[in-house]
Amino acid sequence: MKKTINILSITISSVLTITAFIIDLSDVIQLLFWGKIFFYGTPILILFCNMIYQVKTAKEKHIKEKYREQGLYGMFLVYLVAIFSLLFLAGTFRARIYYGEIGVFSREHFEYAVNLIPFESIKLYFDNFYNMTNAFMVNILGNLVLFAPMGFFINILFKDRIKIVGALIIFMVVLVTIIEFLQFVLFVGSADVDDVILNTIGAVVVYSIMDIKSVKNIVNKLLE
Repeated sequence: MKKTINILSITISSVLTITAFIIDLSDVIQLLFWGKIFFYGTPILILFCNMIYQVKTAKEKHIKEKYREQGLYGMFLVYLVAIFSLLFLAGTFRARIYYGEIGVFSREHFEYAVNLIPFESIKLYFDNFYNMTNAFMVNILGNLVLFAPMGFFINILFKDRIKIVGALIIFMVVLVTIIEFLQFVLFVGSADVDDVILNTIGAVVVYSIMDIKSVKNIVNKLLE
């Protein structure tokens, strides 16, 4: 029974994730926000529930560890696929290039898609909060939340490699800078230093919360 539940959980999660990724690759259909939440969020929830069930019902320590790692790495993989989809498979900006609204690597391209001044975009969204509420939610809160789970997964899965907040900051700055550069050169988004700042803050906050003793005890009890 336990083995069947485990196989079904992995299969359903894989099917949903692969389906979402194929849809996002298509130029015909694009998943909207709630569609992405369903197709990427549901697999993570299924894998999480299955992990808890398998860990709690297992009797031997090494079996518990096996299911714990399987669940965590599975959720991490789905999260990475979702991040890739959100950051590189959006076609709005690419469409503006394609239809000639913006020339490739033109002056307009750089002016529209590059910001190297720290806090300039953040200040703009805060100053115009009432007129740009949706933009504020997406660009400020969205960027904070986007990489917040990275802080959780790194703290749980890679704590032996990234042991202190300083190391996480360096890792996140390098990672997000590379992502921002790729978004720019692949015409799928802008390169904004404020995205680097917000993404890093989101990951660092969650990583730091995970280091709080009471939180750590709750997580340990949940995964034991």
